[in-house]
Amino acid sequence: MKPVILPAAGAKKIWNYEPLPDGTLRVTGYKGGDLDITVPSGIGRRTVSEIGGLAFSPAAGLHRTAVRKTRENLRSVAIPEGVRKLGSRVFAHCGKLTRLSLPGTLEQTGDNILLGVRTLEAVELPDGHPVFRWEGPVLTERHGERCKLLYCLPEPSGVYRIPEGAEEIPVWLLEWPKRNTVKNLIVSKGPEILPEKLLSCAALLEYAVLPEGMTEIQPEAFFKCENLRGIVLPDSLREIGTQAFVFCSKLTEIVLPDGLEKIGDRAFASCKMLNDVTIPGSVTCVPWECFAYSGLERVRIEENVRELKAFAYGCKLLTDVFLPASVENIDGYAFHGCGEHLTIHAPVGSYAELFAKEHCIQFEAV
Repeated sequence: MKPVILPAAGAKKIWNYEPLPDGTLRVTGYKGGDLDITVPSGIGRRTVSEIGGLAFSPAAGLHRTAVRKTRENLRSVAIPEGVRKLGSRVFAHCGKLTRLSLPGTLEQTGDNILLGVRTLEAVELPDGHPVFRWEGPVLTERHGERCKLLYCLPEPSGVYRIPEGAEEIPVWLLEWPKRNTVKNLIVSKGPEILPEKLLSCAALLEYAVLPEGMTEIQPEAFFKCENLRGIVLPDSLREIGTQAFVFCSKLTEIVLPDGLEKIGDRAFASCKMLNDVTIPGSVTCVPWECFAYSGLERVRIEENVRELKAFAYGCKLLTDVFLPASVENIDGYAFHGCGEHLTIHAPVGSYAELFAKEHCIQFEAV
């Protein structure tokens, strides 16, 4: 790319910029009318070394409608050699951006530089860039073992691998229309949290593998993934959020790891093909409608669980529930709407036995 150097007088009509302590310039905003842009490598006698946050974003709180419209319709942006840093959300919500060219001198980016960009077709990088690279369909920024995920292109095979070392997965990484192409998700070691609604309504998703070290699945992460058949949960998992797997109607099996501490309300509600589950003793309370209207036939609650809320509401196929002596409280609606063949299996003299007799549920001593 041929360097573009603008005279200061002419540049002010198109660009906002400010000096930096090292004598270079930071471009802080684009206010021109072109939709295919090459950022100047220099203005006057100074070189451009940074692009500031929101510099091309229509979400920058602009007062001029024309500038905002231009930014919304940007098609391509070329960043010149010499630029070392891109600020946070620099291209956020540039809804028609299709091409981006990054220089070999680029060293770091701020947060969410491509937030809300769904149309990008290519990001051009010099061969052998020391920091930025494509790892499968994912554009990454690496500093040693640390990895930042910048963007993800649609993957024709439908198999999406999150590269190893990513400290977090941006909630927007698999935004529409990519989400409708995800068949298998494999998350490599790195992130501790699977973010809220990451795969919500991913219609083709069938299998997911989550890594050791991940501790939390946030609310609605797999909401209404109607073709999800299986998922591998790590032993490190401590929390499953509210409605995390609700309406996963083809999910047939879920192995909840020992050490899991919290399950959110309605986490597995309406999982119609889920028929057998074991709740580990590390979960002290089985929450409200956790498996409501699911296909459960058998539930085994392990020792140390103390409280059952209305977790099996409307499970018409439920026939066997195994409860430990540690259970001290069961909500009166815990088994409301379950079939007449329901049997509670529990130790003699336990609270579970008393509950079964008070609610006219068959009881069998274990």
